[in-house]
Amino acid sequence: MPRPQKHPKTGIYYYRQRVPVDLHGQLGNKTVTRSLRTKTCRWAIATTMPAPTALQLHDVSRGNPLCDNGPCPF
Repeated sequence: MPRPQKHPKTGIYYYRQRVPVDLHGQLGNKTVTRSLRTKTCRWAIATTMPAPTALQLHDVSRGNPLCDNGPCPF
């Protein structure tokens, strides 16, 4: 499971995860990165759980029914 990473200069935690190779062309990136907007380690770990995982990204690329009705949150 990916863990939050602390930015060395600002001290703000980030979530970063590799994108599966077969999705590089669709997403245009090799990693998914987002700010967790916190400097607290506990809060960063708690907010990392809802972040998209590689498995969820695979579901999106294969027509996940949750994303068929509108823009997908990823």
